[in-house]
Amino acid sequence: MEIEERVILNIRKLRELRMMSRAEMANELALSLSGYGRLERGEIEMTLTRLKNIAEILNVNIAELFDFEPSEVLKKNLDKTQKLGPNSPKDLQQHYREKYVAMLEMELERLRQENRELKKAFNS
Repeated sequence: MEIEERVILNIRKLRELRMMSRAEMANELALSLSGYGRLERGEIEMTLTRLKNIAEILNVNIAELFDFEPSEVLKKNLDKTQKLGPNSPKDLQQHYREKYVAMLEMELERLRQENRELKKAFNS
């Protein structure tokens, strides 16, 4: 996976873990919803300024956008999303843990499907 693709994927994962919609991200970045969608799909180039703004919105440093570890999200102060999620910090941590597990389960299923397709192609 190219670095640009990895950064964009990490932005999407962090946005989803923060329970932010595309519309909220677009609003925070002063972009239209379609403009933000194009950014998240990699159809428009990511500038350093925009990357810095995204990192601030997602409450991470820029380096984390390049090398994102979802479990680290659970350990951070998530002030930006408290208004969107459960009320107490303990509830919020549990909520993110559940989101993280769900995200891992989806990734596991995607990998299983890819494995089945590769086996089928290899056996043909």
